[in-house]
Parts: sequence; C-alpha cells; structure tokens
Amino acid sequence: MARCKYGCASITCIVCAVFWFITCLTLLCIIYAAQSYRPEISCYDAKAETRPIIYLHRGNATFAQENTQDAALRGIAASYWSEIDVSTSSDGTPYLFHDANIQRMTGINAEFESLSNEELDNELLLSPVIDGFDYNETRRIPRLETVMQLMCSVNNNSGAMLDVKDEDSAETVVNIVRNSGCTTRPLSDTNFIFAVGHPTPMRAYKKAMKNADADMDVITSVFLHPGAYGAVGLHFFLRTRLLHWWGKANGVSAHRTVWDSQDAELLHRYEEDGFCSGIYGVENAQEEIEKYPSLVYMNLDEKPYFSENADGQFGGDGWNGEAVTYERKPAVYAIVMTMLWLGIVLCGVCSYAAYYLRKSKHSEFANLQPAFSKLGATSTTEMVSV
Repeated sequence: MARCKYGCASITCIVCAVFWFITCLTLLCIIYAAQSYRPEISCYDAKAETRPIIYLHRGNATFAQENTQDAALRGIAASYWSEIDVSTSSDGTPYLFHDANIQRMTGINAEFESLSNEELDNELLLSPVIDGFDYNETRRIPRLETVMQLMCSVNNNSGAMLDVKDEDSAETVVNIVRNSGCTTRPLSDTNFIFAVGHPTPMRAYKKAMKNADADMDVITSVFLHPGAYGAVGLHFFLRTRLLHWWGKANGVSAHRTVWDSQDAELLHRYEEDGFCSGIYGVENAQEEIEKYPSLVYMNLDEKPYFSENADGQFGGDGWNGEAVTYERKPAVYAIVMTMLWLGIVLCGVCSYAAYYLRKSKHSEFANLQPAFSKLGATSTTEMVSV
C-alpha cells in the first residue's frame, strides 16, 4: 500500500506534467508557425505599378444609402471601385447589407439571417438613416448577383472589395464573382478582394474557389479592427499572425489608428513578407497616399460629413457614432509567451522530480527486503501492511 501511495502519486505527477508540456509546446509551435506564414505570391512584386486601388466604403454613401445599387454604381462613375458588405438571407442568397440587424437601415427590428428572399426584396431602406442624413429617397436591399452584373456591364474591368459577413454562401458568392462578366486577371492586376474580420469564413472562401476551379488570384484580406478582440487585444493577433495563418490570407488591412501607432512597424513587416496591405477609416485619398505610400488598397469613407462625429465611423453593430481608438496592449503577447515557455520548464522540472522521487522510494524498499525476510515476512508489501 505504501509503495502504491508513493508510486501512484509520482506517476500521476509525471502524466500531468507531460500533458501540460505537450500542450505548451503545441501552442508555441502553432504561434511560431503562424509567425513564419507567408503568402504564396508576393503582392509587392505583383502590384508595384498599380497600387493603391481605391474602394469607396459601402459604395458612394454621399450619393445614396450604403450598400445600395446606386451607391455601388456611383463609385464606378467616380473612377473608384466599391467596398460592399455581403450578408446571407435565410434562403442562402447573398445580399448587400452590413448590420446583423436591419433596424438601423429599415426601422424594422429583425435579424438579417432570419429573413427570406421575398421579405428582403420587399423591404425598403429608410430615406433618413439613423446616422443623421436624409437621402430624400427610399431604396431596396440589392442582391449581390444583380449589383455585380450591373457593375461589370458598365465596366468589365470593374472590381469590388467584398466584406463577407459569414461563410454560408461562400460557393454562391465565388460563382457570382466568377460569372459576373468582369475580366478575371492574375494577382498582378486584380481588382477583387475578399475581406473578413474572422479567418474561418476565409477558409470557406478559399475552399469554394478551389472547388469551383476558379482561376481567380484575388486578394484575400483579414481586416484588423481596434476593439474587436476583447481583453486579448489586436496587438497579439497582429504580432502572431494567427488570423492570417488560419485563414491563409494574403492581405492585411488595418484601421488608420493602427497605422498611426507604433504597430505600423508590424504592418510594414507584413508588407516585407509579401502581404498586400490596406487601410480603412480614411477620408482623403491623396493625403493618405502620400502618408502611406506602400499601400496596395485603400477603403475610403465617401459619406456625408457629420460635424459632431468627424472622426467616427458610421453604421451599425455597436460602432455607430463611436470614434475609433486603438489600445495596443503589448503586454498580452509578452505574458502569453512567457507563461508558455515557463510552463515547459516547470513541467520538465516536475517530471524529473517525480521520477527521482519514485526511483528513490523503489530503492528504499529494495534495501529493506533482506531485513523483512529475516523477520519472516513473505514480502515487503506484506511487512509494510502489518
């Protein structure tokens, strides 16, 4: 019983130590693998003569409500492409819409994903939107396929940045872009970008392009928004590249406040490693081009000017009216890496200590065996149990 007491305890300690050692080592390997991730084609070799591509955020929102057919086409009229948000109806059809709930734009409190094609086709966008501007005209929520066909009929060299909100219609969206009538070109001349805020939908889009055998070397970008990563913070994911590694993205897009921070150095490292870089949250294209000459694409806010919210972003899902700020939180990365390395060291020490303790106890019992035999005990275990 005594041998089991010491032996079982030491074995349990060794097993636990090995488990945490493997866990810490695995996490470190994932982080280092992510940090070494590079896109297959260097964007900066490919797009040296064509940058930056300018997209209007949700279309020309000065002319018409965001993400509408008129807003998207007006962007082309201004010699720019449009950034459009893609959300999926309950019937699996992709539409142009940003928010998870349609109340801000329609006045109806309903989740977008719960609405059918018929309901969305008949829904009218408000003339005066909650952001504070009256367009003096109601418009409908357009289907992605309709807008893409119209854009490409106007200019078959048209492009678009598709900010996809989910992965439900990945195959449908890829086929719409592929069959839109716009010229498909290699990365060196593409004007199409698939952008996500989370890497899981990007994996779905990568798979959809592969399944469709789509010869589209589009930019696939993960945009990094300040405040969207909770207590961990954006700096950790910017530093580790975990989001880009998991999504296999070849583009990195960050808000202007991130480009204006010390983390601009990290963004430039992405550029050096071949990632296409982008910026959003800007309003003057020429100023930003001069300030950030290495950019490949720019998401420009062409919207009504609200004096009380000049530095805020417009529109939906908790961000309406908020001025965007960036808190770096570099200590999070240092703490995580220190804990993982410290965990490996401590697990190694605990494993050795448990093994040494178990070995020493075996030696003690082995040395006592002759004495037990002289006293008539048949075994060490029997004597100890007495």
